[in-house]
Amino acid sequence: MGPYSWQTTETALAQEVAGRTEPTLICWQHGELPAIATAPQNITPTPPTAWPNDRYDLVWVLTPAADGWSFHQIPELLLDGDSNQSIA
Repeated sequence: MGPYSWQTTETALAQEVAGRTEPTLICWQHGELPAIATAPQNITPTPPTAWPNDRYDLVWVLTPAADGWSFHQIPELLLDGDSNQSIA
């Protein structure tokens, strides 16, 4: 087996999930989530291209839509100090 490549793994993961019809939960290193979230085509609105290092309180949801994918950010608001603000 050759060198491990996060980029290759994230691209393959995004392609696999984009072909599914059932809900799929992805738990990943938060800094790499934008690469996964932007891999499918036709996402509205466009997901952020970076995830701040101090945010652990959001869930990103990609839902199949007639013309591609819809993207939503859901604040968890579970702990004191969690923000209700989306990532810009």
